[in-house]
Parts: sequence; structure tokens; C-alpha cells
Amino acid sequence: MNSHEKDQPALDQDIVLAIADAIAPAAMTPARRMQLRQRIVAAARPAAPPRELMSIVRAEEGQWLSLLPGISIKFLRVDADAGSQSSLWRLEPGATLPSHTHDDDEECVVLEGGVRFGGRDYGRGDFLLARSGLLHEAFTSEQGALLYIRSGLNEHLKALARRSGWLSA
Repeated sequence: MNSHEKDQPALDQDIVLAIADAIAPAAMTPARRMQLRQRIVAAARPAAPPRELMSIVRAEEGQWLSLLPGISIKFLRVDADAGSQSSLWRLEPGATLPSHTHDDDEECVVLEGGVRFGGRDYGRGDFLLARSGLLHEAFTSEQGALLYIRSGLNEHLKALARRSGWLSA
């Protein structure tokens, strides 16, 4: 209790109840009543579960989805808010990824096999960074490859993510 509270006289409980009984309830419009109800319901809802701090996709888990002839993709992470995704890409021997542009930076690590791009061969452990705005010429994989790709979530990848349940419709 602070010194200011000590100086205040105690309220008589009977007087407080008499004042409360004398106050007329405020009239509310239906719209105001609905607003208050929504605020109360929202406050009563349990908080959203915390975002997982760790996400794991084991090698045998996930779904391989056909992206193009001879090329399949397995999403590891899709973040609609950030507009990005991480995935594995499996290229069958002889597969070709057609020329395309990049709206966002794309990181690629060759995990197995190899790809040919720009007249050069890239193999296991090689890292390629395609910057936003690049017109990416076609690349091929004579022996097949497994790639880790982290990129923006373009419209084609969004559609595939929706069909496979990674994004809501």
C-alpha cells in the first residue's frame, strides 16, 4: 500500500453495491455486441501452438512428385510466408531441365551423380548459386543426379506444393 492509498477512506461495501445497482446497463447496437463477443471468444481461444523449432524429414519419408519428364521433386520445407522452399530433386539419366528464369536466388548442391551446365560438368559436393534475374540455360544429367535445391516458391512449385498438401488451396 502506498502513502496515497493510506490517505483514502475505505469504501463502504453497502454503498458500492447500491451504486452498482443504480447504474443502468448501457444499450448496445447489434454490431457493437458482435464486436465484443468476437473479442471475448478470441481471448478465450487457446494460443496457437508454437512454431516447431526443429523439422525432420527422414530419407525414407516424404513423397516424390513428378515435376517434368525424368525429374521428380521431394519437398523438405515450404514456407508460403517467406515464399521459399527446400527440396530434393532426382534427375533420371538423360533428364534435361529446360531453360528458365529465376525470380529469386536459387542454391543447388549436387549430392549424387552430376549435371552439365554451361559447357561444364558439376558433380558431388559442387555448389551452384543462380542469382535472381538469371536466364538459366538448360542443364542435363547424363548419369542421373540427386540435387538439394533451396529457392523461391515460383508459381509452378506453388502449384505442385498445393497438389501434394504442402500448401493449403
